[in-house]
Amino acid sequence: MTRESVFASVRAALQNGDTTAREPDDALHRRLHTPAPGIRPEVAGDIEQAFFKRLDLVQTSYQQIDSIADVPAAAGTWRQSIEADGAMAVAPALAYLDWSGIENLHFGRAQVEDSFGVSTCRAGIAETGGVLLAGTADEPATLAFLPENHIVVIRREQLVRHIEDVWPLLRASNAPLPRSINFNTGPSRTADIEQTLEIGAHGPRRMHLLYIRSNGAA
Repeated sequence: MTRESVFASVRAALQNGDTTAREPDDALHRRLHTPAPGIRPEVAGDIEQAFFKRLDLVQTSYQQIDSIADVPAAAGTWRQSIEADGAMAVAPALAYLDWSGIENLHFGRAQVEDSFGVSTCRAGIAETGGVLLAGTADEPATLAFLPENHIVVIRREQLVRHIEDVWPLLRASNAPLPRSINFNTGPSRTADIEQTLEIGAHGPRRMHLLYIRSNGAA
C-alpha cells in the first residue's frame, strides 16, 4: 500500500463521518489505557487452589512457606531432597536473606556449571500454572534457563487468574518495565523428535516453587 493510498483512505473515512477517525484525543487516551477485556477461559473458584492444580498438571513442584526469611532453608532442603550436586546461583534481589547455611552458592547470573538457579517472579498465573519472570540486573534471566533445577520465589498476592492480568499488575507497581519478560510454565520439554516427550531439552529439568503464604516484598 502506497503512502498516497493510505492518505486517501483516511480522507475518505473523515468525509464519511467515521466516528473512530474523528475520535477526540481524550477518548483515544481512554481506549488505550482502559481497553475492553477479550474473551478468556474460565478460572473459577479459589485462585490459589486453581494455581496449585495447574502446577501439578505442568509437573511443577511447590512448597508452602510462611515468610521470605524461610526461602534459604527451603531451597537448601529441596536441593538435598532431589540429591543433586552443583553450585546454586541466586538472584541478587534475594541477597539480603541469610544464606549462610547453604554451601557452594553465589549471587548473580547463572553460569554453565551451576546446577540450581533461584529467582524471584512478578506473577503466578492460575490459568496456566506458569510464572512471569523479569530480566533485570537483580533478576537475571539466565537463572531460569541455564541450571537444570529452577527454584522460583512467589507470594500469594502475586497470583492472577489470566495471562492478560499480568500487565495491569506490572503497571500498578509504578516501577520501570523490565528489559525482558518470560512466561515459564513447568520444566523445559519438547516432543519434536519422534513425538517422544523429552524433559529438559532446552532448559531446566525440574521447576520448584517456594510459595509464601504471607504478604511482604520478595
